[in-house]
Amino acid sequence: MKTNWIFFLIIMLFSNSCTTQEKDLNNLSYAENYKDLFKDKKIMTEQYDIAAKLPLAYTYETKGFKFGTVNIPENAEDQIAMNSVGTFLNNVKERKIVGVKISIEGKENCKKALDYLQSQYGNPKVLKQLPNKNKEGWLVGNSAYSWDLKSVNRSIIVSQTFDLNFVESNKGKKYSQNESIIIFVIDNNIKSDAQGYTELTTKELLIKTFSS
Repeated sequence: MKTNWIFFLIIMLFSNSCTTQEKDLNNLSYAENYKDLFKDKKIMTEQYDIAAKLPLAYTYETKGFKFGTVNIPENAEDQIAMNSVGTFLNNVKERKIVGVKISIEGKENCKKALDYLQSQYGNPKVLKQLPNKNKEGWLVGNSAYSWDLKSVNRSIIVSQTFDLNFVESNKGKKYSQNESIIIFVIDNNIKSDAQGYTELTTKELLIKTFSS
C-alpha cells in the first residue's frame, strides 16, 4: 500500500511539472520577471522595438509557450527562425514587463491565432483591410486589427502580412502564398521614453502605425 502511494505521488509530481512548463502568454502576470519567463531559453534584447518603441526581450526558442489555446509554432532547424515570443519592458533600467510580442509564421498557424482571438474577444476593430489580390491572384500586403480589453486595461493589436514564397528551378519560379502575424498585447497606459515618441501611448502609436 505504501509503495502504491509513493508511486502515485511521483506520477502527480511529474504531471504537475509537465503542466507548469507550458506558459500562456495571454494570461501572463506583468509582475513576473522576464528572465524567469525565459528561463533556460536563449534571450535576445532590443533597446527599442521598431514598432512599439519599447525595450524588448525575446527568444526564438518557442517550445512550451502558448497564447490561450494556441501553441506557438517551433522553428525548424534547417530554416530561418521566424516564430518568436517576447516581452516589452517599461524602460532599460527597471525592466518591468508591460506587454507581449508574438510572431507567428504560416497560414494555418495564423488562422488558429486569429480564430482564437475572435472567439475570445469578439470581432475586432479593423485598422487596415485585407489587401486586394494582384493580377496573378496572390495577396501581397498588410492588414491589421485591434481589440480593447478594458477589463484588464490592455489592448491587442495584430499586424498581418501576406507575401509570396518561391522556388526557382529550370522550369522557372513556383510561387506559394505565405502569411505571418505579429500579436502585440500592451498595457493601455504605457508610453515610450524614446526621443520623438513620448506624446502617444504605445497603444495609440501601434494603432497609428498599422492603420496607415
